[in-house]
Amino acid sequence: MPPHPATLPNSHLGSMLEWRSCFKLEPSVMPSANREASVDFSYTQETTSLSSQRFRLGTFFGIGLYVHWTFVLLVAYVTYVTWASGASPVMVVFTIVQLLAVFACVTLHEYGHALAARRYDVETHDITLLPIGGVARLKRIPRIPIQEFVIAVAGPAVNVVIAAILLIFIFATGQGWLFEMLYEVMSGTIAPEELESSRQAFDQVFETPTLIGFALSIFTINVILVLFNMIPAFPMDGGRVLRSLLAMIVPYVWATRWAQRIGVVCAILMAAAALTSDPPRIVMLLIAGFIVFAGLAEVRQVEVREMVDGLTVGDVMTENVPVVRADMTAGQLSHWWKSHPNQSAAVIGINGMLLGQLRLRDLISHLQQNAAHLPNASSPTPDNSSPYRAFEEQPPQWDITAIDLADPNADTLEADEGLEGLMASGKQTQREFAVTDHSGRLIGWINLDNIREHAALAKLRTLQNKKQQPTWSIDHHA
Repeated sequence: MPPHPATLPNSHLGSMLEWRSCFKLEPSVMPSANREASVDFSYTQETTSLSSQRFRLGTFFGIGLYVHWTFVLLVAYVTYVTWASGASPVMVVFTIVQLLAVFACVTLHEYGHALAARRYDVETHDITLLPIGGVARLKRIPRIPIQEFVIAVAGPAVNVVIAAILLIFIFATGQGWLFEMLYEVMSGTIAPEELESSRQAFDQVFETPTLIGFALSIFTINVILVLFNMIPAFPMDGGRVLRSLLAMIVPYVWATRWAQRIGVVCAILMAAAALTSDPPRIVMLLIAGFIVFAGLAEVRQVEVREMVDGLTVGDVMTENVPVVRADMTAGQLSHWWKSHPNQSAAVIGINGMLLGQLRLRDLISHLQQNAAHLPNASSPTPDNSSPYRAFEEQPPQWDITAIDLADPNADTLEADEGLEGLMASGKQTQREFAVTDHSGRLIGWINLDNIREHAALAKLRTLQNKKQQPTWSIDHHA
């Protein structure tokens, strides 16, 4: 949330800006251009909890637009606060219209990022409106600095255009005196005896549901959005602009690290301002926390992608594959899993061909749903927190088998597939992968949770192999 405009000659103006900035400025804090690119590949993957709780508003420019169900709570909250302040029904409706207009600007901001990304062949999964703003989920973030720069500034640039159009409208209607008065107040050139009349003038504009009041309010919000978004606090838009500029002169990883460190400094200053405000600004404090943790996560993401550069799936896969037979029953699977730490396993047929992937959570879900049919299923166990409590005393002997519970459509990898392509492919919702040859036969396994360790070992083996290569010399004879 931006600093409260305390210098404005009107407390009503300040309060209006406060709640509007509160609800949009937070969104922009999210890595707008990378809203997809945010953290730990979150911008490339489907977010089940998000997508299952939203409603489709339509498709524009080939990009789906959604709204989260909690947006209704925001509208209800703003309605209640406005009504409780003693506003008239007309003013309540006017305030809701202003709120919707602010989110229309948020939507255009996100489409600015998405359309700029499309220019560089970077597609956008979708755009979702949340109570704290918008999220555009890009499929990847370009590593070319100028491309990231353009994508990052495209969102705020849309707000600049909106503010310019509103400014022209305000002056065209003969209301430019409002800005002249605002300048005098903020610069301190206004006479003390005129200060009160200035307050009343602003009260008249903002407390009356007029077209000029609406235009001035939305203009102010867009200006604040631009200024706040361009704070160099990575991974906000301004931080991404900073990273792209640094990447023009230093390696990309170094640029990311320095942008993140500067972002931490900005976050500390923001948190200090939030805690010293009266009352403390909790939203601003949450934003500061987001900047720190999201920045750290993206640094790790960039470091991993840098580490896997030039490596293939075959370089980092393990041949110790967690395998279960297709005909193993639920009871047999439950005992097998007690001695295997993996979260999923490959399901193979009698010919060794991969048939699907079985996830531990799917097996546990099945056992819990059918626990009532087990003998002594409700008996207490020594460890009530164990996910296996449904079958610890007596293994279930059901007919359902591994192939019945397996996902036959789980993503698989091939040994010659590039790891960097995997990181940018949007497959990170799945953390473990079976590796197959061209005929579909299972040959290895990859767990993304320990990809850094395997990549480091692969790099080390490459260096050792280079050192062990014999040096050949050729004698030249006359």
